[in-house]
Formats: sequence, C-alpha cells, structure tokens
Amino acid sequence: MRFLLSVIVVAMLVAPYAATAEEGIDVTDRVKAFKAVLKGKDAEAKIKAIDEIKTTKHKDIAAAIAGALRDRNKDVKMAAARALGVQGVVKYRTKLMAPLKKYEKADPELLLAYLEGLKGMPHKASITPLAKVVHKVLNRLKEDEYAIGEACVNALGSIKEKATIEELIVLLGRTNPRAGAGGSVSTEAQNFCGKFKDPIVAALGNITGFRFKDPDVWAGWWKRNGKKFKFGRKVEDVNASDTYTDVGYEFRIKKPNDRWTFSIPKENNYVITLSHENEESAGTLDAWMKVEAYSTSAYSGSTPPDRAAAMEQWVHSDRGFKDVRESNTTDLKFAGESAKKWYARGMNSASRPVTIWKIYFIHNGLLFTVHAQHNSGVDEALVKDLEKAIASFKFTG
Repeated sequence: MRFLLSVIVVAMLVAPYAATAEEGIDVTDRVKAFKAVLKGKDAEAKIKAIDEIKTTKHKDIAAAIAGALRDRNKDVKMAAARALGVQGVVKYRTKLMAPLKKYEKADPELLLAYLEGLKGMPHKASITPLAKVVHKVLNRLKEDEYAIGEACVNALGSIKEKATIEELIVLLGRTNPRAGAGGSVSTEAQNFCGKFKDPIVAALGNITGFRFKDPDVWAGWWKRNGKKFKFGRKVEDVNASDTYTDVGYEFRIKKPNDRWTFSIPKENNYVITLSHENEESAGTLDAWMKVEAYSTSAYSGSTPPDRAAAMEQWVHSDRGFKDVRESNTTDLKFAGESAKKWYARGMNSASRPVTIWKIYFIHNGLLFTVHAQHNSGVDEALVKDLEKAIASFKFTG
C-alpha cells in the first residue's frame, strides 16, 4: 500500500500542467507532493521524484531538494546533489562544498556527485577550495583520487572569473613535473600529473574560448592579456579570413587562395592545419601544411641545441619513411630563427608516393614543427601554393 501511494504521488509530480514555475504558476501542490515522497522510505521513488522535478526551477523546489541531502540513502543524496546543480541556486553551494575540507575521508561516489552539482552553481568563493584539492591530489599521486581531482577541475571550468584562469594555469604548469635542484622526477609522477593536462586545457577553453596546449604558452598569453581580458569571447569561424593568427603561439599563416582551408585538429599537439582537398575524392587531401608546437622539456637535453638535435633524430626515424629514396637536411633561417629543414621523397606508411618538408626550430622556449606534404603527381601550381603557404609563416610577437 505504501509503495502504491508513492507511485501515485510521483505521478502527480510528473503530470502535465498548464504553465511552468518559471512563468509564475503556483507550485505549492507540486512541492507538497514532492515532500511527501521524500518523507517516505522508498529510495527509488525519491530518486525518480528528484529527477523528474529538478528541471522545474523554483526556490521551494530547490529547498526541498537540498533537504534530501540529509537522507540516509547515499543514492538519494547523490541524486539531490546533482539536481541542485540543475537548479543552480548558489545559496546551497556551501552544503556541496563541505565534504571537500576532508576529501580524503569522504565517500568518493558521493563526493563526485557533489562536485557535479557544484558545476551548476559557479561562484568565486569555490575557486580556492577546489584548486587546493587538485594540488593535494597532484601531491599524493594516488590513482584512486584522480577522479576527484578531475571533477574539481571540471567544476573550476564553469567559474568564469579571472582568478579561475590564474589557478588553472598554475595547475597546468604542474602537469609536466620538473625536477628540483639535483633531483629527478619519477615516471609515476610524470604519468599521473600528465593525465590532468587535457581536463585543465578543456576547462581553460570553456572559460576563455582559447585552446592552447602548452603550459608556457598559457602563462605567456595570460601575462600579456590578463589585465585587459574580457569574458564572452565569440568563437569565430577559423576560415572567416584568409589569414590565421594564433594569439597564444603568436604566429600567422596565409592561405595561397580560397581553395585552401584552415582546420584545428583535436589532437593534443597540433596547432593548425592548412589543407587543399582533392576535387575528385571527398575527404582526401592533395596537399597540406601542419604547424605543431611542443614544450622543449619533452625532449632530451638541457639546452635548445640539444633539444633540436633530439628532434632531428626523431624526424629521421619517421616510420612512414623507412624506404626513403631521397632525403637531405639543411640549415636555414625560418621565421627569424635558426632552423633545420628536412626534405624527402618516398613512400608513406600507406605505401603512397609523397613529397614532404619538415622545418623545425625553437622560438620562445618552444619547439615548433612546420610539416608540409603533397602527393606525387599533383599539379605544379599546387606545389607552388604549398611553398607560398610555408613562406607566409611569420611570428607576430
């Protein structure tokens, strides 16, 4: 009988009604029915009622959901925490923040639900406590705490405050641990901290609209733009202009003509690709140019020349060119820097004949690679276009 009553009350909650609470309708009856379910002992009915009512934003509904955080059933508490995030009422933020003070002793599942709820109620007072937990997780290097640290980063990614950007940039700097005086960094520390790079970059991208990858680039960009930065930047079409300018890495590339298009790959290290699509075979490219930027600390050696030499060795071990028929490396000036250019004609990993250039150099402590490639037999004008695109690469800073 008690179960039947719960079902009837839940049905009252989800029944169609003429107007929403946001439009000013009296939700007194709905709140009463909801509270009646919460007073019962049926956990599944409570969770269902919470899920059904959470999108109806109203102060009395939010208050009732917050009351469910005191429920004895963990799943009910988790549902309530997530629902409060949907309600977005900041006054309940402190209830969800409380377990962070002793996160090591908190129930991980429950804490993750609380952090998910916090994403829906961004507030500047949450920035420091969330960042402190991530720092602790990075210090402790415990795999079972990674999800907590990642959830804190995700919650930070919803808080559009300058202080959030600053905290996230500091945290991003820790994703590539550096040895102290005379010390070394364990592989465990490198691997664990490195897992945080993508979530932190995603959080910064959500706040700023930019998608730089390297910690040093973020730090440099913020140093130049922090004071004048304003939120609400619109994401512009990368092909709106015939020139692509990267404000983080401070370079620009120009299209040879309107047949070429820019694209920003999702992979970690790629910065921009300029490509010419094959007219007869959709999805395949006749020619393309790709710019990548790496932290030089990813390569062996303590000085830029050492790192450039390590990069040269990496270039020559390119698996796609095991059977190179012609190759050479030359020194040159490129974009104002001393660079090495590797040129080859051969078979790529798909056994297709291609011609390739790789120009690599160090600028502002970062290792850049300009990789250009075209298929064998393309029109000579297309090769000239590619050479023109390479020559258009200029630093703006």
